[in-house]
Amino acid sequence: MQTVEDADESPWFEQKPDSNVFFDGAYGAFSVTLNLTRLRQTHFDTFPLLRTENDAGRIKLRMASQRALYAFQAFAQVINVDWFRRIWVIQEVVFAKHAVVLLGSASIPWEVLSMAATVIEMHTECCKASLSTFPELARLIEDFTLKVGQISWTRLKRRILDSPESIPLYDLLWQYRCHQATDPRDKIYALLGFLTEDARGELVPDYTLSKKEVYKRAVLQDVRATKTLKILKGHRSVPADLPSWIYDWAAPMELTDWHWERQRLRNGEYSASGHEDACLHCDNNYKLSLGGIYLDTVTTVGRHITKNTCVDAVTTWLQIVDLPSRNTDPYIGGGDYQCAFWRTLTRDLFLKDSKFERLDDPESYVAAAKIWWGKVINSNY
Repeated sequence: MQTVEDADESPWFEQKPDSNVFFDGAYGAFSVTLNLTRLRQTHFDTFPLLRTENDAGRIKLRMASQRALYAFQAFAQVINVDWFRRIWVIQEVVFAKHAVVLLGSASIPWEVLSMAATVIEMHTECCKASLSTFPELARLIEDFTLKVGQISWTRLKRRILDSPESIPLYDLLWQYRCHQATDPRDKIYALLGFLTEDARGELVPDYTLSKKEVYKRAVLQDVRATKTLKILKGHRSVPADLPSWIYDWAAPMELTDWHWERQRLRNGEYSASGHEDACLHCDNNYKLSLGGIYLDTVTTVGRHITKNTCVDAVTTWLQIVDLPSRNTDPYIGGGDYQCAFWRTLTRDLFLKDSKFERLDDPESYVAAAKIWWGKVINSNY
């Protein structure tokens, strides 16, 4: 049997609770959820199932008791069930007049889970330091918030608007990117019910079509509906059964990778084409063609940047543009090569209140970027 002390140092959330000793696991999981909803006026360091300890002046979160450990283990088991990962589950919750989660002999209204996720979001910044002292718990809390929060947001908008979602298919596909389906075509079909008639167009469930054809039609319809090429965005590993311009929505993706990529794709503050409508054509051989303006030729492609390969990617890009040997060379768009490089990487944007805004004085931020990079390569960061 795992002890409270063991839980402080090991992946306790992977252990199954011994419900024969304390209580039914479902009740334990739901008790954690109910206690999370009461965090509105307090913080995690006063959470009933947690305790704090002082370690050389640093306050750390720990399990309050053996009973609390079992409750959190049960909570983890519930959050990790396959039900939360199924793409069709979204409709079950969103369209239900009164959504209730049943687990064995226990039940809890979906609104309670939704409220718990909302309250956790309120503590993202204020409790960040304390949760960082208990990484396993922090990951579990984040996992719960993502899984429940996404569906709750769609459900809330549906109930307020009392009409299909006004967001395009592309956004829905990325919002529920990590949800799974036995049939890859259901990654599209399971979301059609959330679209307006215009956004849905002629897309209807048709299981006589191949995955390749369904995904192609989804791309073409989204471009027609939004007049943009957003659905073509996103890093991808091209499978053998799809052309390079079709994203494989059925490919597995971890929540951490999804969060990184979604943030990257959502932070678009530029529109080089202005308000001109996108228009493209696809022939019977899946060859995509569209109109545009020729600007230049891509001669070299570096590494794709991810959360874990940032430094390696930037190093490769520096080599591609021949820096620092050309740092002070004048750049055709103004300034020097070094300034142009860092402005390209930062996109003249900065993060403020979880949103990206344009910089008023880009060159001052470039100086900060250079200092940061100096710390990185000198192992001081």
